[in-house]
Amino acid sequence: MLQKGIGFREHKQQNGFFGKLKEAFYFSTIQRQEFSKKFDGVSVRFMVVPKWNGLMKILSGMTVANRPWAIMPSFKGVTGVAFATGAYMLIFTTLWQLSALYGLDRFVGLMLAAMFGMVSWIIFAHDLWEKAGGNNSKRLRLLYNATTVLTLSTSVIVFYVSLFYAVFDCRFRFCSTGHLSRDHRPSGRVI
Repeated sequence: MLQKGIGFREHKQQNGFFGKLKEAFYFSTIQRQEFSKKFDGVSVRFMVVPKWNGLMKILSGMTVANRPWAIMPSFKGVTGVAFATGAYMLIFTTLWQLSALYGLDRFVGLMLAAMFGMVSWIIFAHDLWEKAGGNNSKRLRLLYNATTVLTLSTSVIVFYVSLFYAVFDCRFRFCSTGHLSRDHRPSGRVI
């Protein structure tokens, strides 16, 4: 197998086919591969080798192909329970005291831990993790597992954002402003 890049032997034909290839794939390297066959002569292939964003393109393409939005209907029960809990907690001042007591960094950490826990639970409860064994190559296994994590993370993030806006909307529609205007702040902050 002989590999050549564009411009090695085709420098005279830059205005033709090879020039168009170079314009179409400006950020990628195009390699020419020649395979010699016994009866048919030489077979030529042109391979596009991405420079820096190839892995991100593959991961995002595989994630879109997995259709993360199709998982959302299976979150119906979890969404109902989470929304009911959030709406119920809006009534009591304990939630507002905790929000004043703890800092934003702790709440973000709790949210990320909950998202990580939910993605991990879905992966292991439904046996979605690709294990070593058989004819699986390590590279493909890592790619499949990264795609699974990215697909489920996208779905869980969309779930959390929609739940946040639903509870936020519930707060403005049903909670009086006087309920939240009272000072519920404790004297100190817990670190």
